[in-house]
Amino acid sequence: MKGCLLIHGYTGGPFEFDALASYLQKEGYRTLCPTLHGHGGPRKKLRYSSYEKWIESAEGAYLELLKECTDITIIGFSMGGLLTFHLAGKYKPRCIISMSTPIHCIDYKNLKEDLLHSVQTKNMKRLREYFFSCFTPMMANINFQILLHRSKGILPNIEVPTLILQGKKDSVVKSSSAQFIYDHIASSNKEIQFYELSNHLLHYSDERDLIYTDILRFIKQHS
Repeated sequence: MKGCLLIHGYTGGPFEFDALASYLQKEGYRTLCPTLHGHGGPRKKLRYSSYEKWIESAEGAYLELLKECTDITIIGFSMGGLLTFHLAGKYKPRCIISMSTPIHCIDYKNLKEDLLHSVQTKNMKRLREYFFSCFTPMMANINFQILLHRSKGILPNIEVPTLILQGKKDSVVKSSSAQFIYDHIASSNKEIQFYELSNHLLHYSDERDLIYTDILRFIKQHS
């Protein structure tokens, strides 16, 4: 059976992948999206977590999915992309897909435009996200930075087929991150796609249908 492991982002949860998981399930894939350690509740829980525990959460889910599927694709969103690199270097899945994965963080131009647009359109959901991001525990942020630093060193060891997806309007991750990953990953079978109208949340963007099509095409090419 063919499966897809979906790894959510920092301070996020499996809900980030609900739509993509449903899309892949309709195409016949078994999907699994674990809740990373310290996530899935109040942000203050993250102070008791660590990057090692995030890696353990992702690895445990991969091994669980491996019991049912011999052909696995790993799809990581944001910090989930960093965790994907750790799994790919150790387990060599069929292929991996990196979505909005950080190497260089915060695009201040896009951040300013997104904040201004959220205020003008009274997008309270988006404004709340910015507000609550201020309450993420400092120790969790430090662990995120450690994970980011360690993940850069893994790229030269990854040889599995890799698809890198990045939105040009991303305020959280600079577009240069995608190019860095493409340039430093060892895989000879790699592809990079930029989406002009998309922000950090690629799977919720106006270009979602195109992005899902690109993801499915890549998975089918390598499974």
